[in-house]
Amino acid sequence: MDINQFTIVLGKSLKEYRIKMGLTIGEVANIVNMDDSHLSSIEKGKHIPMSYTLIKLAAALNIPGDFFDDLTKGDH
Repeated sequence: MDINQFTIVLGKSLKEYRIKMGLTIGEVANIVNMDDSHLSSIEKGKHIPMSYTLIKLAAALNIPGDFFDDLTKGDH
């Protein structure tokens, strides 16, 4: 998987977790202290988050640790 594909899959996956939790983009953005538009850009696969931001998103969305292993293997 190249970086562009990874960015798109990551964004879609984060959006799926957000929706499963019943949260809006605004609510999650507020939790992790970022602009709604930045989170939207990440979810659309237009921007890859920095590692610190990704850790904050994972914590806010209760994403399990093995999610990232699965993601890099293409299991998502």
